[in-house]
Amino acid sequence: MLTNLRIENFVHIKKVEMEFAKGLVVITGETGVGKSVLVNAVSFLSGKQADEDFIKQDAKEALIEGVFVIREDDRALYAEFLDQDESQLIIYRKLSRGKGNVVKINNQTATLKKLREITTSLINISSQHDQQILFDETYQLNLLDLFDQKDLDVYLQKYREIYQKWREKSAFLAKIKQNEDELFRKKEFLEFQIQDIEKENFKVEEEGTLLEQKKEVNNAEKIRASLNVLRQNFDGLDELWVQSCQEAQNLQKMATGYNELLEFMGKAQIETQEYLAEIRKKEQSFLEIQELDIETIEARLDVIFRYKHKYKVGSLAALLDLQTQLNKELLELKQMTSKTQNIDKEVALLKTEIKKYGEKIHQKRHKNAQVLAKMVNAEMRDLGFDKAKFEITVSWDMEKLGPKGADKVEFLISTIVGSELKPIQKIASGGGLSRLMLAIRTIFARNKSVNTLLFDEIDAGVGGIVANKIGEKLKLISAAGQTFCITHLAQVAKHADYHYALRRQSDELAIYLLKEKEVVSELQRMVGGAEITNLFK
Repeated sequence: MLTNLRIENFVHIKKVEMEFAKGLVVITGETGVGKSVLVNAVSFLSGKQADEDFIKQDAKEALIEGVFVIREDDRALYAEFLDQDESQLIIYRKLSRGKGNVVKINNQTATLKKLREITTSLINISSQHDQQILFDETYQLNLLDLFDQKDLDVYLQKYREIYQKWREKSAFLAKIKQNEDELFRKKEFLEFQIQDIEKENFKVEEEGTLLEQKKEVNNAEKIRASLNVLRQNFDGLDELWVQSCQEAQNLQKMATGYNELLEFMGKAQIETQEYLAEIRKKEQSFLEIQELDIETIEARLDVIFRYKHKYKVGSLAALLDLQTQLNKELLELKQMTSKTQNIDKEVALLKTEIKKYGEKIHQKRHKNAQVLAKMVNAEMRDLGFDKAKFEITVSWDMEKLGPKGADKVEFLISTIVGSELKPIQKIASGGGLSRLMLAIRTIFARNKSVNTLLFDEIDAGVGGIVANKIGEKLKLISAAGQTFCITHLAQVAKHADYHYALRRQSDELAIYLLKEKEVVSELQRMVGGAEITNLFK
């Protein structure tokens, strides 16, 4: 609730300070006096864009300060600006020539964006310009949901939980699928590399073995000759050891002290035979190497060299390590593909759940739309729109899922009997929109607490009984909170709890809170100086 308003050097107002209370506050003044300046001032305090034309001609800066009392239930909305025991917000905005805006909320500097966010739930302005909020489809949806929240809140909470999961899973899946072609190409390339390496059947020690074989083949004649010499020498040596062992045995028979000699010669003979066996084995092995073609060895070494170069590694061991890594990456890709398929199933199941709760939400909204439209039509008739017809359509489109469902809500109206229903922005006039807003606010005021409301030109183009009905409805709304109304009709003004009058003094505006006798005089002025009848008493 707005309790205090201070305006300085704003348009034609030099300085005004006002105090307000709960109820209906009416502001009147002669035609052309500049009543809209108050609407502009409150809009300015609410974060509306403003240029230096709003600064009084002979001043360097304009400022507006408003004090709002916060309901306990709404404290969480403004927690960043409220201390534990505070219950009011002081909003200050100054516009200086050549310096721009200064905004403070409870002495904390804030941006215009933050100011607009904060004041959206503090005050609602319904003028020919600001009432265009009714055109906003999101606002229409929120208004319909606020009308009857029974069951709807439960459905929406469950829907939002599932929707959030579905959105996260879908985003992850979309990211994977966005790179699906790249992942597929990577998978194919990994498979190609693995197959390319595997087909050569490389062994970690193969290169060293081949290099040794190449060396042996290149020195074949020398190796064969040397082995032949060694074998012949050891053959002769073996025969000498055999003869020597026989002589040593003869000596042992003829004399003592030859046991050690005989034992030594026996071991020497065994070792010579072992060396000879090893030489023959080498000869056999060399015969097998000789069967190898040097071109075959060099061809294989060339393959190894090319693969090391191709895969940028320094050894066969490193190449085989790379093969293991490639297999690991391929396995991860295959697992990702499997995971993607599982997420696909999860997304489908979540969408089925979304559809289930979305349909429940749609049915509830459709039912509420019919009831609300019927009530709005009744209120509109009271406000002089006898020929108008108001309707709310709720269309369902699963392809347009959002955090609040898959519904598109649209307010339609026709002002002539038999004419086609069209979106309100295409038909309703400024005054008509104000009265439509008033009709809606009246319905909500019957059972819901509302924020501070400001109505401008709500009585445009009406008079008599309809004007009195407008006043009654404003009074009803104000009983649940605080309502401001700028009016030129006495039938509306007479319902005020607090009546302010704007007066022009020279080139400046002044505003006064009228006392009881002054109210009667002001009402007389508004009806052309006639004596006040029972209609206004």
